[in-house]
Amino acid sequence: MIFLFWVNGLIAGPSELDSVYFGRIVIASDNDAIDFTDIQKKYRNLKVTESNYNSLTAEILVDLKLQGYYFAVVNLKNTQITQSSDSIFLNPEFVLNYNEIARIDTLYFQGLNKTDPGILDRELSHYKGKIVSDPLIERIKRQVGRFKFLEIKDQHKIVRDRQENLGLLFQVIEKNNNNFEGIAGYVPGKGEEKGYFTGKFDITLSNLAGRGRRLNLNWSRLNRNSQEFYIDFYTPWIWKYNYSGQLSFDQTLRDTTLVTRNFQTSIGKQFSPALSLQLNFEFESHLPTPSGRELYNLQSRTNRFAGAGVRIDTRQPIYNPRSGGTFNSDLMLGNTEDSENLILNLDLSTSYNYSIFKNIVAHSALNFKGRWQETRYDYSDYFWFGGAQSMRGYAEDFFRGTKIGWATLELRWLQGLYSSLYLFYEKGYFQFTENGTKNRGYPASFGAGIRLNSRAGIIGLDYAFDEDDSFTTAKIHLHFINRF
Repeated sequence: MIFLFWVNGLIAGPSELDSVYFGRIVIASDNDAIDFTDIQKKYRNLKVTESNYNSLTAEILVDLKLQGYYFAVVNLKNTQITQSSDSIFLNPEFVLNYNEIARIDTLYFQGLNKTDPGILDRELSHYKGKIVSDPLIERIKRQVGRFKFLEIKDQHKIVRDRQENLGLLFQVIEKNNNNFEGIAGYVPGKGEEKGYFTGKFDITLSNLAGRGRRLNLNWSRLNRNSQEFYIDFYTPWIWKYNYSGQLSFDQTLRDTTLVTRNFQTSIGKQFSPALSLQLNFEFESHLPTPSGRELYNLQSRTNRFAGAGVRIDTRQPIYNPRSGGTFNSDLMLGNTEDSENLILNLDLSTSYNYSIFKNIVAHSALNFKGRWQETRYDYSDYFWFGGAQSMRGYAEDFFRGTKIGWATLELRWLQGLYSSLYLFYEKGYFQFTENGTKNRGYPASFGAGIRLNSRAGIIGLDYAFDEDDSFTTAKIHLHFINRF
């Protein structure tokens, strides 16, 4: 670069240095794998400065890097100087040495203390032999990010071992991702009816034995007379096969009239960092209490299901996302034991996040559950919703139906990675037939909420109204999430 300006000074004189421009730019090599025409056009007739010269060579190297030529070298072979009117043009000739293309032979990770490196070797084995590029690095980071207890730093290095194999070296952060989550709700009384508390306790243990396995325990009190217990175990791989496995058990006592037990097992396959598919098998039993037999004429029943599910997650970041969304769907087909009653269940949930301004995000979500069967429906066929995680202006499981759904719209003001203030509006739907009468409704709720990240954990408050609430009868939901 010093040589270029020294030549300019000899020809143009000190007073004309401001009128030196790039002319014809030649980029020569024995490899025509990359077209540099756009770069040549971009810099032609630009003023010759140190900054522009550095940008020109940097863009050439970036294009080479994007195609996997991390070790390419750009040499200035010649500068032809021409003059036109009062301007001087430099016509540089660059010679490229592509060298070898960078392909991944090995992946290295620094910073793993609790986690077995084998889970990352297995998770990312299909990247070996791929050409190194920035998009590939981003895909690797996102795939590792699906293990919520791991995070790859932005820095990475290409290294070479003693056998001259190329490897990618990543710096990894292990995060505390064991969760304790508590939700406490208060439903005010109306008239002579006294208010009561609802609650939920959820414990998640992640990365068991350093192998990415997860155990989740959940207990919740839905209303005065209903409660639920749930346990779930997940492993990212089943033995030596690249398939995930999941086992779960759910038991619900519904209004002291019915006990429902549900056992489910799933086999899944991760096809990309954002997409996975799974096969589901479910065994469901309904055990009415004496009051359930008397009030609703319920009978003991067992249902068996098989089906498939799809999971898509493109949120960035996972918590307090600014973009992307989720799509989860399960379609299950089954029958009642000892009968030909066919049953079809559909469970669908989706969400999307759109950044309006720097820290203002619009979050939308849609949820639907439906059941179709040949015989008439009874109390045990209902789905339930309402409360802290659906229609926040109502008590837990306030609504029921054989087909239910709710849509949510939130306007969030993000205050950090975990903190936000927001306004929300929710519109629900339910449908069921009882005693020959079709029942359908479209309830709504609205309110405001806050999530704050503190040393103790994430503390949240939702203040929500239904369509008939006043300030004294509004629903209050307290949230607490602690990572340990």
